[in-house]
Amino acid sequence: MTFVALARARAASNERRILGEFSRHEQQPRNLFGGTAHASTSDGDEQGAHAIAGPAAPIAGPAAPIALPSAAESPPTESHPHEPQSGTSPPSVFARSASFAERFTHTIPRKWSTLLSPPKANLPIFDQPSPPPRDPSTSPHRSFTSISHASAFAPHHHVPPTGAPGYASDRNWEKGFDLPGSSESTAKIAKSVQLLGRMESTIPVLSVDLADHIRQKLSALRRLAPSWTLLYSLDQHGISIATFYARLAQQQESGQGGCLLAIQDSTGALFGVWMGDGIKHGRGVYYGTGDSFLWKASARESVKVFRWTGENDYVALCESGFISFGGGDGKYGLYLDAAFLNGSSAACPTFRNEILCLPDDHGSSSSTVRFECVGLEAWSIG
Repeated sequence: MTFVALARARAASNERRILGEFSRHEQQPRNLFGGTAHASTSDGDEQGAHAIAGPAAPIAGPAAPIALPSAAESPPTESHPHEPQSGTSPPSVFARSASFAERFTHTIPRKWSTLLSPPKANLPIFDQPSPPPRDPSTSPHRSFTSISHASAFAPHHHVPPTGAPGYASDRNWEKGFDLPGSSESTAKIAKSVQLLGRMESTIPVLSVDLADHIRQKLSALRRLAPSWTLLYSLDQHGISIATFYARLAQQQESGQGGCLLAIQDSTGALFGVWMGDGIKHGRGVYYGTGDSFLWKASARESVKVFRWTGENDYVALCESGFISFGGGDGKYGLYLDAAFLNGSSAACPTFRNEILCLPDDHGSSSSTVRFECVGLEAWSIG
């Protein structure tokens, strides 16, 4: 018989013996705790390492005598032979299993000793001691608790930023500019727009302060431009609509951004138009995009803007004899002749604008109001 077969035979014999012990003592559980297990060996067990030590206790037999109380004590009460006396509690199943397992643990396979062992409460999952806490200052890796900026790994809840430049979030965004008089400009120098290309001797129409307020009304991409470039000035380049178109055509060829037109009349009123795709010779065709708008300087709101309503597509019509912006119902929102001298303004369906050359109190007139132009500038933005 091979060693494996011999081991299997011994394991099967021990298993049958243990199950037999449980079966014989099922009706008499108290005998399970008295005496010691008897030795039971089979052929070939002399060479094995699983012999049962100690003399065997009788399985069945008369029970050990029980000491009765004295006469001075309370008389004993009769009880069922299988019931414990009053005042005592029967041993628990775990205690009986522990007592039986302790006698046979060294003679049975390990898997049976594990099953017969009583459960141990509050056992740690790992017996190894926990490592000491790591010092973040000496650790080569940064601890998440040391991160204080707006990050997904920071201790506080991170709100992802969204929106266009100028959106107020949990971070102090660099918007590219600060408006004069704002709370941010008090902490640092305001980054106003730079007006480039205008000579010192040129009479200005658009000031830096007015440009900063118009800048707020532009689209997010246009607001990022740090400087505006002068394309045409009535005082610097002369009175000529041909020169006006020629200089603005260079902007179209270079692929630069939109064009802002600023006009000043004889009363000192400032107004104009923003064209997102620039100003060009239309040759009898209306053109323009939806981000175009008419504007005028206002004492109440600094700059008042009238955006495209979508009622028609008469955004701009520029010819050899005039330039006009907005139309419908036989009126122009802004009109200027080829000499850049006489102009007019009226409310039109394209922008639903007020009359640009009138103050705020008189800007809602339904008639066309004429004005005399004394200054005109065209600026490239973006």
